[in-house]
Amino acid sequence: MMFALMFPMLLGGVGLALDFSSMTKAHSRLQNALDAAVLAASRINDKTVDREQMFRNFLAANLAGEPMLANVIANIDIDTGINYIETSGVATADVELTFGLLFGEARQIRVTASAYESRNNLEVVMALDNTGSMGSARMAELRKAATSLVDILALVHSPDNEPKRVVRAALVPFVTAVNVKGEGFKWDWIDGGWNASTSKYREPKAKYHGAYFKPVGGKPVNHFDLFSYLRDNSNNQVEWKGCVEARPAPYNLSDAAPNAATPDTLFVPYFAPDNPGAKGQSPNKSDRWNNSYLTDTFTANNNTDKDKLRDSARYKNVTAANRYIDPTNHHQPRTTGPNYACATPIMPLTSDFAKLKTEIGKMIHWEGSGTNVSEGMAWSYRVLSPGEPYTD
Repeated sequence: MMFALMFPMLLGGVGLALDFSSMTKAHSRLQNALDAAVLAASRINDKTVDREQMFRNFLAANLAGEPMLANVIANIDIDTGINYIETSGVATADVELTFGLLFGEARQIRVTASAYESRNNLEVVMALDNTGSMGSARMAELRKAATSLVDILALVHSPDNEPKRVVRAALVPFVTAVNVKGEGFKWDWIDGGWNASTSKYREPKAKYHGAYFKPVGGKPVNHFDLFSYLRDNSNNQVEWKGCVEARPAPYNLSDAAPNAATPDTLFVPYFAPDNPGAKGQSPNKSDRWNNSYLTDTFTANNNTDKDKLRDSARYKNVTAANRYIDPTNHHQPRTTGPNYACATPIMPLTSDFAKLKTEIGKMIHWEGSGTNVSEGMAWSYRVLSPGEPYTD
């Protein structure tokens, strides 16, 4: 008697579980089919297709062999603008239930989906770590991955075919500093930089320009003067490779344009001081520290060594016999000299993907310096920003 009384309740519980499972599975399948159909009808580059027919074809193909879904009704709304396409779809279907006598023969389910794509231009900056910790193997993989990304971007670039889409990419290799002396470079960005009208370097005025070194004539020493001091026997000066220091706050993380009227917005040329010990190529050895490119000796007093490094005059008129500075091509991981660990230059935004891949291929790891991520990010910001120093 108890079983007879409980049987309808047990039957109802089993039926509810089975039918709930069927409803959930049917809802998922209908949603997946609608998603696929809406996406198929939303590809912005499809100009000659009947989007509504594409929608229905994909929906039908994805619902084929779904016996639990009956009386499927679906509609799509398409909004096509000058540079975008927006679609939204809705679908309903009846799901046949196992225990129709208890809950009715079927229940209706409803799903929605939407998609949006624009023809807006795309601009991408790759800020890539070129520090010594990358090593040869990791750098090889980085070059490979960056090249693959450029190839993908090139496939999306369609400046001549409707709908037009212009894709541009840029490269910012960073170590401790970032090298700006590449394509698009202007001397007007640089504090104390070359003045073509006077054929002289301008007087440095930025807050930290020359702050590490002792003043000359009561004024901060221009880092370009330090480069010019390092002459060889033929009187040729050492060239500045192109790396710059971080600007003082708040300009260190801003895209403020370099402006001579506000000297702290200008960029100070990077000059790595000589370290104590005998001249010679990095790394450290028993008679020298990293980046010891002038011949001198250790002292027992660290303060004396520090003061010696800051002495601007010691860089002046150093003979070739008393210095070691890497050749100007700087194509080795370990570098020695005032351009210590200065990577390859920024490549500004471009659609010349072959040129961009060439610059990626030049990247190597530069040993003996720090990983200044914030400078890599700050320069990426400036490359994307529409104002100076890069207006692309």
